[in-house]
Amino acid sequence: MIKRIVVPVDFSEVSCRAARFAVNELAPQLDAHVVFVAVLEVGDLRVAMSAGLHGFDTDEELRKKVRDWVEEQFQRIESADGSIKAQRDVRRGIPEREIIEAIREHEADMVVMGSSGIGSRLPIGSKTEF
Repeated sequence: MIKRIVVPVDFSEVSCRAARFAVNELAPQLDAHVVFVAVLEVGDLRVAMSAGLHGFDTDEELRKKVRDWVEEQFQRIESADGSIKAQRDVRRGIPEREIIEAIREHEADMVVMGSSGIGSRLPIGSKTEF
C-alpha cells in the first residue's frame, strides 16, 4: 500500500507539474502523505543568482530574499484547495545524493519526479537517471 509519496522539486515547470499531479491527483486517490524535497545550492548567493533574485545589500536581506523565494515556489505547487498538506524538506547539497537520502529517510513508497532535458523524449532526465 502506498502511504508516502516523495516528490523532489527544483521548481522548474516540469518538476512543478509533477508535484501538482502528486498532490492533486495521486495523494487524494491513495490517501497518501506527500513530502516535497527541494535541494538548494549550498550558499544563499548561489541560490539567489540561479533564481534571478536582486535587491539585497546585506547577508540578512539575502537570506530573507531566498526564504521568501522558496516559500513562493512551494505555494505554486501545493494543493489548490488545501485538502492535501505536503511536508516540506529543504536541503542543501548535491541533488542526487540528497534526493536519495530523503527517499530513504522519509521511507517513500513512491517517488514522483519530473524529467528535464532529454526527458521530453525519454522517461529519464538529468537527475532522474541516477
